[in-house]
Amino acid sequence: MKSLLQKTIVRALLVITILNLFQCKEPNYPLVSEGQSNYVLILDKSESEFMMEVLALFRNYIEQISQYDMLMVESVSNDAIPIVITTSDSNLNASGTLPGSSPLLRTDDFLIRNNEEGLTIIGGSEIATFNGVVHFLGDYLGCRWYAPDENFTPRQSTIALPYFEYRHTPSFEYRDVHYPSSFDSTWSVLNHLTPHHRTVYSEEGSKRLFHPYTHSFFKLVPPRDHFDAHPEYYSLVADKRTWQNGQLCLSNANVREVASNKLMSWLNSDVSAEYFSIDQMDHGRWCECSGCRQLIEEKNGLGGYVIDFVDDVSKQVQDKYPDARFTTLAYLNTEEAPSIDLNTNTTIRLCRWGYCNAHALDECHHHQSFVNKPSADFRENLYKWKNITDRLYIWDYHIDFSNYLMPYPNFRSMGGNIGYYRNQGVAGVFAQGSGKDYSQFASMNAWVLSRLLWHTDLDAYRLREEFCHAYYKEASRYILAYLELLDELMNSSDAYLIPYSGMSALSASFLMEGESFLDDALEEVKNDSVLTARIERELLCHQFAQIEKHTEGVKFKNVSRKVFDKVQTHFIHLVNRHQISRFREFNGDIKYYLDAS
Repeated sequence: MKSLLQKTIVRALLVITILNLFQCKEPNYPLVSEGQSNYVLILDKSESEFMMEVLALFRNYIEQISQYDMLMVESVSNDAIPIVITTSDSNLNASGTLPGSSPLLRTDDFLIRNNEEGLTIIGGSEIATFNGVVHFLGDYLGCRWYAPDENFTPRQSTIALPYFEYRHTPSFEYRDVHYPSSFDSTWSVLNHLTPHHRTVYSEEGSKRLFHPYTHSFFKLVPPRDHFDAHPEYYSLVADKRTWQNGQLCLSNANVREVASNKLMSWLNSDVSAEYFSIDQMDHGRWCECSGCRQLIEEKNGLGGYVIDFVDDVSKQVQDKYPDARFTTLAYLNTEEAPSIDLNTNTTIRLCRWGYCNAHALDECHHHQSFVNKPSADFRENLYKWKNITDRLYIWDYHIDFSNYLMPYPNFRSMGGNIGYYRNQGVAGVFAQGSGKDYSQFASMNAWVLSRLLWHTDLDAYRLREEFCHAYYKEASRYILAYLELLDELMNSSDAYLIPYSGMSALSASFLMEGESFLDDALEEVKNDSVLTARIERELLCHQFAQIEKHTEGVKFKNVSRKVFDKVQTHFIHLVNRHQISRFREFNGDIKYYLDAS
């Protein structure tokens, strides 16, 4: 049974949303009143199969909420009030079943209008219309999709709406989070995400978002196909040609031809994608041959050297495929924007690797991480890239890659950074977490980030509170107390989090007090196996931190070896019970960690 507090929060959010965002009048006709309705859902049989599914989704949720099965009709008769869900290029018009004038909408835009003529949800494309329906269900009717294993649909016999008109243009065209939840396609689309690993939809049909996803140099010029005959295609390092942990020789004209031919072969095949990536490999060892050294000098650094290659290859492809679109990384040594022109069909994915995650970008002014990268440098690089391209994506990091299970309290930066990106005109954000592997509060982080990417003005802490009440229910006060302990560790201006931090800020007092809160949470829900499992996963992560910090010399006060052995034994039990398989990005098989411990 849903807790009273959860219902109160959701209803309060609904009221606040309606009052703050819209100029409201008294509703004319309730959408549903005590199991009856004057509204009918307009069915246009010429619509696509996808749009039929959108109509079915709307109808299904109205029935779940009100127990009323909304009628679907092809035309309006008598005193019926139409509900029109369509796209802006629909044949429906004002004289038939489309209330008001059809608005001019861009591809990602949607408009929701409720007035005396009916309810209309109209998008600039089919996926925009779908997003409009989901937005209506969530922000007007109070539906929530917190995690693949937890959602909320209010139950009410009457659905009353004010008259309003709301138009939405997404802050970002690309919205992606990388946690276990996001690999559930239903959860992803209901939270307005455009995940890179899922099929996306367009007027031309379904397609991948990126192909290949990233680090594609060796897919464009595979070493297994070319190295033996042409070692000169690959990095010259210490007077020896190598592909291992290396790159391509970007000054080599034949490399450029092979890469462009591979791209054209993909475009000429059944591979269908929004973007084709021309990306450096995930390591250094750049080519040191005389041609590359000269090109690096001419282009003012590695960034310009790579962009010169990307521009040349993509232009060769665009001669034959003018609508082809590409992406490339600005990452590590290539993060700094070059002083050269950029192909307008190439989207830059600027990677914020190694910078502080404890504080938001615009409030982190002085401290540097162990890789000596102050946030001011990233702000400057972002600004420079903005002046080169009108489509900039951010690849952001929300995890400690060396310790997936370690607490990672970056809430202070979550909302602040996403709002900063929006204000800077960034077109898309990828928030990289632990991927398919579990990390502490992975479900919560995924939902909070998805909401922030959709509503950039929302508050991360309030979202966190809402999620905890919904997901941990009666135990939420203890989970929130635990999270507040983590927040306190980040209050110092000298605290920082980066993708390989090891959470040096964890203290003995946190390790002791935090465990107490999680134990209390378990006690509160001991008769509920579902909630127990959810909290156990968070305790598992805390015990991982206890073990790791103990080995680093952060001793627990008054903890004997016997007690520590008990913690370790319980951690192993929980790892097996919850089938945790990895604890870090590289060499992360948990069984090796357990053997070592």
